[in-house]
Amino acid sequence: MDRVGLAQLALLARVHCPPTLLLPHQAHPPGVEADDLGNLAYPMPWEQYLRQVGLPASLRSLQLGQGPVHKVSGLGELWQAYGKSGHELMVVQPDFSEAEHVLVVVAGQHLEILGFDPLSGRYRQANPALVEPARQATARLQAKIDLNLTGLEFAWHRSKLWLSDLHLVPDLEWWSLGEEAFERVVESCATELIRRTIPSQNPPPKAGKPKKMRTE
Repeated sequence: MDRVGLAQLALLARVHCPPTLLLPHQAHPPGVEADDLGNLAYPMPWEQYLRQVGLPASLRSLQLGQGPVHKVSGLGELWQAYGKSGHELMVVQPDFSEAEHVLVVVAGQHLEILGFDPLSGRYRQANPALVEPARQATARLQAKIDLNLTGLEFAWHRSKLWLSDLHLVPDLEWWSLGEEAFERVVESCATELIRRTIPSQNPPPKAGKPKKMRTE
């Protein structure tokens, strides 16, 4: 899954997701020629893109997870950052650098909801006002896809909770989570593993004895 797929998942689950505009490669990948890209419009409607996303905006990789995020406040900065992207596919989204973030770690039947700093990747205590909205949004996403042992990153921006990222390999180390959160995550993961690997304890119903056929 990438950021475009994440946006589609959010729409299906009725969860707010930032406008996500996929840009073409700045430089053609090896083996791709200009004639292979006849479906692309030229020139690109850059002004329209920024109107849809709003300013300030961010230019970041199509791939999920932490990585360089280029904050842009106008067309000039966007062109400059995009000009250095090379073969990597990039997306333009609203800038969430000033937003408050939470990370929901899905561990079996348990949701560990943590405050999160996207720049450092460190956890902290979550804002209590964001815990229940994040829990409800996660439940709607779980109804669409199995998200066990992933981290859902949400951002509180303009009075709404937005699904901003998905961490396929969240940091689950003891010294990152803290002792209590680590114990909850490990216990719930172990319970979920048992549930998924051991057959149901309820034995199948016994078949009745075949009735003897009467012969006249």
